[in-house]
Amino acid sequence: MAAEYLPGTPGERIRDLRKEAKLNQEKFAEAIGISRSTLGDIELDKRSISSTTALEIAKFFNVSVDFVLAKTDDPKHCCRIYLSPFSQIFFQAFHSLICHISQPI
Repeated sequence: MAAEYLPGTPGERIRDLRKEAKLNQEKFAEAIGISRSTLGDIELDKRSISSTTALEIAKFFNVSVDFVLAKTDDPKHCCRIYLSPFSQIFFQAFHSLICHISQPI
C-alpha cells in the first residue's frame, strides 16, 4: 500500500500514507486508537509519536516502524539485531523449547 517514496518528516509520511489509503483523519485516528486532534498534531509534526502509536500505524499500513518514523525509504525495512555467539545459542535453545512446548500432546 505504501508509495515507493514518501518524503520528509514522520508527520508528512503518515499524512501521505493516510491520504493514499483515502482515509480522513477521524476514521484513521479511530482505527489506530488516538484522537483526531492528536493525529492532526502528529501530521503537522507538533507532537512526537509514541512507540505504541508508531507500531499501530506500521501494522495498519503493513510497513516498518522505521518507515513510519521516516528513518528509511524502504517500507519493509527491518533492523537487524546482531547477537553474540552465546546469545545466538541461548535464543536458539529458547526457540526450540517454545516450539516443543507449543506442540500438541
